[in-house]
Amino acid sequence: MNNNDFETIATCILALAEQPNAKEKIKLLLTNFFSTHQKEEYIDKLDGKISGTVHIYFSDKELKQMPVKLARYFQENKSMLQLRQVRGVYEVRRHIKGKYITGSSKDLKIAKQKFIKKASEHLSKNIDESRSTSLFNEYLMIWLETTKKPYIKENTYKDYLQTIKLHIRPAFQKRNIRTIKYMELQRFFNNLQESGRHRTAKKVYQILCNIFETAVADRLIPISPMLKIRLHPYEQNKGVSLTRDEEAFLVNDFIHNPNIYKQAFIFMLYTGIRRSELATLQRDGNWFIVKTAKQRKGMKEKIRYIPLSPMLKPHLKNIDLEKIKTISPHLLTKHLHILLPEHHCHELRHTFITRAQECKIPREYVSLWAGHKADNSITSNVYTHLEQNTDLQIEMMQKYSYILP
Repeated sequence: MNNNDFETIATCILALAEQPNAKEKIKLLLTNFFSTHQKEEYIDKLDGKISGTVHIYFSDKELKQMPVKLARYFQENKSMLQLRQVRGVYEVRRHIKGKYITGSSKDLKIAKQKFIKKASEHLSKNIDESRSTSLFNEYLMIWLETTKKPYIKENTYKDYLQTIKLHIRPAFQKRNIRTIKYMELQRFFNNLQESGRHRTAKKVYQILCNIFETAVADRLIPISPMLKIRLHPYEQNKGVSLTRDEEAFLVNDFIHNPNIYKQAFIFMLYTGIRRSELATLQRDGNWFIVKTAKQRKGMKEKIRYIPLSPMLKPHLKNIDLEKIKTISPHLLTKHLHILLPEHHCHELRHTFITRAQECKIPREYVSLWAGHKADNSITSNVYTHLEQNTDLQIEMMQKYSYILP
């Protein structure tokens, strides 16, 4: 017996001392412990059969002779081995880091040696994998593929991937996750915000909070360095409609140069669909069909029908619906910013809704076309009635007509 054995006995006795029937429990503990070690002392010399499974420990001499990592593992975990004999063959086995390791031979010493070799190889591989996941960028991608991708829509996943590639991965190349500290992260966010990228800073903040919390759960780090990170107060622009002059500029620019991006902008402007819904677009006569983008993954898809409006009709012949479906949402944002630097794509949707209200179209119809849920002032029966009454919808959409400057 070594010091570790005595420490184990002492710890168990202290734990049992305050329990009912402590004397009997301690007696049973010592009986089992010493009978196990008596078997261990002579087990190498056994020539006969072993009945059932017995437990043995590596001796101090064996621990000194085995690879350092494996010896340390057995010393720290105070691990015993299971030994049994099947048809004259000794089997030494132990569960190590998620896997049962077994060494077999008719000679017990050889069985132990085989076990040591396999256990050492498995432990080294396990440590190497642990080091790999400690690299921040490697762990970042594991986090994205494991905790996000299965539960979010493809467009949302692509948005995460874009943010990670552009803003997070370049900042933490070849860094171990344990070495990333609070002060470094705060400087990183200060730089983003000082350059005016407040929305980006907020998105990156949410991602990094999630990653470091997951790393804490995986016991890679003791505490998240994001806990004290501060972002500057920032009021996000909720979006405003295009003015009539801006709308006229966009339409006239499309008429003179109807490239694929401007085709998409005019279509979005006069249907109110989101940029991410463009890829799902289908046409059925004078109706356009899209899948509502705000439905969460796993929920039943919401199909939306939008009648052809008088404002879109004269331009439709110059719009290639199949081509505009293929445009990346990020490219749409980029090209709209070139035309209208003060606006983003979602404001085309705001403009559609605003103009519909200006044209005195009841908001129930506008909500139906925009994919908004019925509010408390509208019963679900009325809302369903409007959805099913296509003639009324077409009639109401004819009101969507006005003159631009």
